[in-house]
Amino acid sequence: MTWAAWLIYKRSRDKQWLDHVYPALCGCNRYWFKYHASARGLAQYYNGGQIGDNDARFDPVYGKEVANIAVHGLESPDLNSFLVVDMRCLALMARELGRPAEAKEWTERADALARQIVDTFYFPEDSMFFDVAVGTHEKFSGVKNPNMFIPLWAGVPLPEAETRKVVERHMLNPDEFYRDLPFPSLSYDNPKYNPKGYWRGRVWPHFVFWMVQALWRSGYHEEAEQTADRLLVLFQKTPWFHENYASIPGPTAEAPGLPEYNWANATVIELLLERYKEGLED
Repeated sequence: MTWAAWLIYKRSRDKQWLDHVYPALCGCNRYWFKYHASARGLAQYYNGGQIGDNDARFDPVYGKEVANIAVHGLESPDLNSFLVVDMRCLALMARELGRPAEAKEWTERADALARQIVDTFYFPEDSMFFDVAVGTHEKFSGVKNPNMFIPLWAGVPLPEAETRKVVERHMLNPDEFYRDLPFPSLSYDNPKYNPKGYWRGRVWPHFVFWMVQALWRSGYHEEAEQTADRLLVLFQKTPWFHENYASIPGPTAEAPGLPEYNWANATVIELLLERYKEGLED
């Protein structure tokens, strides 16, 4: 939400509006760490509906597929990476509003959490980020999905050589994520992958947009533009822009999700304007 608010402010430069929304956005960020964080200070999802409904990453909680119910026992790289970006946007907002001490505090908090994400969730032997069991460095489910690349989108301090391994071993691997319909919500090589599965194989446009940004920011400009083009081709297959799409080509890929969906519409605009090439301060 803070990321979206900062992007709105970049277009409008309405400082009065920014001053109005800033306090509540600060409160939203602090809420996670006060009410839904582990003992070591990592924010935790508390319901599958907050990020992926019936995502296979949550199956170990109950031993079966469930949706939109409480989850527990894990810490996640994507949630904490979203909150890093949240903090960096709050720092930019505070600076715009003439609050340098608050800007410094948000920057320091973001830097500390970004380092903790690498230390906690990155597995060098796999060149991959994973959910972990609470308080450990043990994989929770070992599920690979686009959520696990959100740390790259957030710019966590992963060494460049390791970033290249993540991108080339996984993001651009056609056996896992990179086909004509790129970045399904569960890797192609997972036994539970279903091209029509809600968060177990369908393509979600807003997540692909973040993947395009992650590729661009990691220096893979050609691949980022190719991914953007592939998604735009998919959008042209139906009269409307849909909530999600099946991750196989052909008629079955045409719009299993709701039509005229907000994040699909926004994704089209952002891709056509090539805003994935922008940084937070551009």
